[in-house]
Amino acid sequence: MLKDLARLFEGMGRFAVAFSGGVDSSLLCAVAARAANEGFVAVTAETPFTHGSDLERARALATRMGFEHRLVSIDPAADPSIASNRSDRCYLCKKLIMGRLSAEAANLGLNALMDGTNADDMGEDRPGLRALRELGIRSPLAELGMNRAAVVSLSVELGLPDPYRRNAACLATRIPRGVAITPGLLRLAEGLESRVLATGLSFARVRTDGISATVELLREEAENLPPGLEAALEKIAREAGVHLSGIRCYEK
Repeated sequence: MLKDLARLFEGMGRFAVAFSGGVDSSLLCAVAARAANEGFVAVTAETPFTHGSDLERARALATRMGFEHRLVSIDPAADPSIASNRSDRCYLCKKLIMGRLSAEAANLGLNALMDGTNADDMGEDRPGLRALRELGIRSPLAELGMNRAAVVSLSVELGLPDPYRRNAACLATRIPRGVAITPGLLRLAEGLESRVLATGLSFARVRTDGISATVELLREEAENLPPGLEAALEKIAREAGVHLSGIRCYEK
């Protein structure tokens, strides 16, 4: 599959990869860096919805592999139809962000924009996929039938960092539909999750409606919390004016 992915890139001229810092788009960039005959540019949306850990990983991989990397500042919450967090928020947000990245690619004279959607993603209910189709953005991993397991396997083969980690996902997903997305709630979600990850635990998801917040951990990690973690999380929530209602096991 690695050869198939490399062949796909070889004849494309110069193109862009939408690089989130996640495992899927990291693999695309790693292969493109080796196979793209005329080079490529990684473009990353820098938004309040993006977890800081993903931006750090994106910068680090670009530096390590030496490919061109550009950040594009976008604030989806400036659009009231997105900030209101209605049922079509994911579609509208994806359309806005990928549209801006496509425009950046066009301004750079690049032929196309690729994204890291894999074959497993195609079987899920993801409104953002419609936005990709409408914008004409290609998803090489999905085109080649590469699922999450294949992506992880190839990432290990190429020696990419943290190939087994779960993607941080959009911070707006921490807020239930119908609750307005605000900078304060996004900062709270990221702050709580970052505090968990700083202890060495591998995963955290926050759920908050602006009144209370719950932190979800993997079952095996939730059963053996690092000393002082719960008190630290309570302090972060309290300073944001939110009640920490507890820590529970993650449910996808």
